[in-house]
Amino acid sequence: MDPIHYDAARFVVYYVALIDGLSPALTATISLTPFILAAIKIISISNAYFASLALSMASLFLLGIYLGKIAKENGWLYGVAMITVGVPTALIIFLIQLFLGG
Repeated sequence: MDPIHYDAARFVVYYVALIDGLSPALTATISLTPFILAAIKIISISNAYFASLALSMASLFLLGIYLGKIAKENGWLYGVAMITVGVPTALIIFLIQLFLGG
């Protein structure tokens, strides 16, 4: 095996693992930031809910644009599709929490 290909293959494994590990952590941090601000009394908890929802939907939209660019398709359409899936998902989670979470 060619040492250059071997080194490249090893690098890619670590690079993909790093990205796969950091991206959910970064997304969660973005969504949780308003609640951290509410915990230290910078914003109210109701504002934190709306800010977190807005940041989450913006993250989904940007992810859709990115996926559209990778697929060499319309990024805006992919962004709207991600939002179209994200909003009902958030609503379902909210309803489950409301009725089953106590």
